[in-house]
Amino acid sequence: MCPIISAAELGEDVAPTAVSEGEYDLRIVAQKYGVSKAGNAGLTLGIRIEGTEDAPLINMWMGEPTKGSPEYKRRLRDIQNVLKMFGWDMTKDFDLEHDGVNLIGLTGRGLVGQETDNRDGKTIQNRLKLPRF
Repeated sequence: MCPIISAAELGEDVAPTAVSEGEYDLRIVAQKYGVSKAGNAGLTLGIRIEGTEDAPLINMWMGEPTKGSPEYKRRLRDIQNVLKMFGWDMTKDFDLEHDGVNLIGLTGRGLVGQETDNRDGKTIQNRLKLPRF
């Protein structure tokens, strides 16, 4: 028998709440390699803020660096910084499409900031602020 959800429970505000800016323990819990609407290949990570029950996942997009493109160095630097933050062995090659799955479960500590969601202009969401190693 399925549990019945009361009308009172259905009326509760259970929307995720962004955390205050600060340093948090983080865990990669999801990953998906794909192509953006603009046609750029890359890896999306779902990052959980540990110890915060109501915080939404932080979605982190790592665009695939393409040699010769104007964004090559910035994208490569962002990937390097995420991998270092989560303890990836930097002596190993990293295949964005296939090794991304190996990131699930990795933990690190990082600075989480807040920003306004550009879809509605008012919702506050969390973003990972990448360190510069």
